Amino acid sequence: MSQWEQQLDDRFLRIHRSYIVNADRVARHTAGAVVVDGRTLEVSRKYRDSVRAAIPESAPSARVRHISNDKPS
Repeated sequence: MSQWEQQLDDRFLRIHRSYIVNADRVARHTAGAVVVDGRTLEVSRKYRDSVRAAIPESAPSARVRHISNDKPS
């Protein structure tokens, strides 16, 4: 994974030992997760600060309170 990370440009962001995402594709994020193309991916503690720095916070009125993979019933 580290080799891929080194080859990618700065549009891509490591968020977990198993995930690298295109920051332009992140729809929203919280401290512990990002939503990319409708999928919720965990942000590990190791990468939380870099995610906060790379992806601007949402406006307070649009801030996500809870992200879940659960589908509405």
